[in-house]
This record gives sequence, C-alpha cells and structure tokens, in this order.
Amino acid sequence: RLETNELNNMCFWTTDRYRLIFHLPNEIPTPLHDSKFALINEETTLKVAVTSFRAEKELRRYPADKRRCYFDDERKLKYFKSYTQTLCNFECLTNYTFGQCGCVKFSMPRTPEMEVCNVKDMKCYDKAFGDWPQQDSNSKGFDFPCNCLPPCVNIKYDFKTHSVSSPRLNYSGDICVVSVSWRDLRSSAGDRGAGGHGHGGSGRG
Repeated sequence: RLETNELNNMCFWTTDRYRLIFHLPNEIPTPLHDSKFALINEETTLKVAVTSFRAEKELRRYPADKRRCYFDDERKLKYFKSYTQTLCNFECLTNYTFGQCGCVKFSMPRTPEMEVCNVKDMKCYDKAFGDWPQQDSNSKGFDFPCNCLPPCVNIKYDFKTHSVSSPRLNYSGDICVVSVSWRDLRSSAGDRGAGGHGHGGSGRG
C-alpha cells in the first residue's frame, strides 16, 4: 500500500501514479531501466520473471566481442564499483551529456570538476538523451568506446503489470495497492558462447 501524500506534484507524471523500477542490488535506478506504472486508486499486480545467466569459465579464451559478455575482472567503470550493462550505458550517457552540454544532470554520476546542469541547460541535456543512442561511441564526450556487453554472470528481470479499479479503495482515500509475484527461470550454465545463441548484445552508444 503506497500513500499518495508521498507523491511530488512537481513531477508531471507522478500526480496520479507511481513509477516501478526493478534493478539489480548493485545498481542504482536510472532512466535507462525498464519501468511500469501503478495508478492511484487501482490495484496493480506485478508479475516478475527472474532469469539468471552464467557463462562457463572456459569461454575466457574467446574475446569478449565473440562471447558477447564480460567476466568480472574484464571491464571497469569510472563512476561505479560494479559493472552491469545498464550502469555502463548510464556512464556513457553521462559522458556524452557532459561532452555536449559541459554539464551533467544532478542525477548523473560525476567527478568534482564536472558542473551540474541548471534550468537553462535543460534543453541541451534533454536533446543529449534523445540523440545519444544514435551516436558513435568514439564521438566527442566519451572517455572510451561504450561496448556495453552484459556481464557473463547476470540476472535479468522481466515484468508485466495488470491494473484494475477497486471499489474498496474509494473508502480509503487516495492510495495505490501493488502486489508482486515472482517466477524464477534459471538458465543452465554455458548459455553464452562464441557464435552461440546467448542473450548478449552491444549496449547503446
């Protein structure tokens, strides 16, 4: 049960809904994560399917671009201690935004010398967000080519929502009810490999 007095009316999309994001424990929520909405005065059922992937250690002899994933010690990020494909993409978006605007959004990772964008920069960073997926990873603003492949040991969340109006909520004030069910779909080891049918894929940028 989520109380609507926690909503921020300054955010245009939160006046009648909550945004639901599932992310890995070693990640922070980002605009790049898939999300669903739970509407006020409705009961929302959230069905989550969890799939794990693990590549065999023998695949280390293949280059990362062939096996389509990174082992833990193969790829380090500038702003995050842990590597995930989403954090890698978020770091690339941050670098691209800084290269285009000379500043980053307050919600982006940054070093002390990087300025935070203000209101006058809003159009610039909104445009950067819209343009970024089409940019070449070696263009201005990137410290390194993105090449954001998934980790070789990875967990993926797929989720669907279904919302229905509930008469009983009308007597409780403006609230939002969310119920969650889990389904664990564990894949076998070695589902990634050179020339195989793994779920890898290069990141945006």
